Amino acid sequence: MAMKPFWGYLVAITFLVVALSASFSYGIPLTANEFYGNWTINGSDAPVGVTLSVLANGVACGSFIVQNRH
Repeated sequence: MAMKPFWGYLVAITFLVVALSASFSYGIPLTANEFYGNWTINGSDAPVGVTLSVLANGVACGSFIVQNRH
């Protein structure tokens, strides 16, 4: 009979830990990716505004837009 309060506390603590960790994980913003370098199409500089789409096994994983040239 002395073990019943232990299980009740364990369940309550486990629930709180799961609930709090889920709420904190949604508050973390994703970091932005920035890539620098030269991008050419058939040996010429890519024009500003061109979109580069990234595919892995035919599935789109992301895209990048040429914003400026230095």
